[in-house]
Amino acid sequence: MSVVVCCAPTNCTPTAIKEEFYAELEAAFSRCGKSDLKIVLGACDFNAETGTLRQPGDTSLGPWGAGKLTTNENSDLFLSFCRGRRLSIAGSWFRGKDMHRFSWISGDHHTRKEVDHLLVSRGKCVRQCRVYRGFEVDSDHFPVVAQLRIKLNRIHQRKVQSFRPNLRRLNDMEIRKQFSQAITEALLSDSSPDSKPPVRGEHVVRLQDSSQHSS
Repeated sequence: MSVVVCCAPTNCTPTAIKEEFYAELEAAFSRCGKSDLKIVLGACDFNAETGTLRQPGDTSLGPWGAGKLTTNENSDLFLSFCRGRRLSIAGSWFRGKDMHRFSWISGDHHTRKEVDHLLVSRGKCVRQCRVYRGFEVDSDHFPVVAQLRIKLNRIHQRKVQSFRPNLRRLNDMEIRKQFSQAITEALLSDSSPDSKPPVRGEHVVRLQDSSQHSS
């Protein structure tokens, strides 16, 4: 899973700055893993309404978009990014009351807009997305909360084959002598003050090697 968090410039910002923002967003998005579930969060807001005009076979904008039929520059850049990256605007796929859709209210309480969005690369994993007003935060924005259903892949750990010495080979007197000599040398090297701490299993490997060479 890769999560990208951003805050878009307002509509009155010069076009060059807006285009620079979306270029940086594109660069951050391109660094995500190809097979990752990608989520883009407008931490403050995207400063863009989706509008209600859908394209044929639109997989980005759902049937419950918000705003005017005609969009402004911010909306055009926002929708272009979503459609270019095939990101689903989660809130536009769920019908709800206005109080659960509009995420920003002006200071005079006359203007309400849905400008905070959650974008997902796999739209079918979103079970619900709506605005919650019960949070006490020092902001004129309300948090957008989504429920996702994700299937996690299992990590298959490689089995480590345990060392099983062939004790029957000790019946051979020559191998037994080499084995005894290897143990003696290993103990003497450990008792030396200049010797390094042995690595776990190091002597077993030595003895295994000596047995193999003697065969």
